Amino acid sequence: DMHFYAGCYDYQDKGEAYDADVDFDMVGEVCQPWVDNNYPDIEGNKCRNPGQAREQPWCFVNGVESLCDIPLCSKYTIHICVRSI
Repeated sequence: DMHFYAGCYDYQDKGEAYDADVDFDMVGEVCQPWVDNNYPDIEGNKCRNPGQAREQPWCFVNGVESLCDIPLCSKYTIHICVRSI
């Protein structure tokens, strides 16, 4: 299971592996905790894309799905990866 810590998301998995700390949407609204929106397996309120549900990482803002302000990685971006155990 790879987790990306770079400040961008990978187009190939629509950011499903994105695991960095952005916790606000495109207009700067702070994300709500995932557990408050029926996602008990996701900790905190960081932008994620569980199951590639959207085209890029997103979060809930006021109970509504909202895309996050995270750039798409170019194919030349070097990803710094950590393999979780």
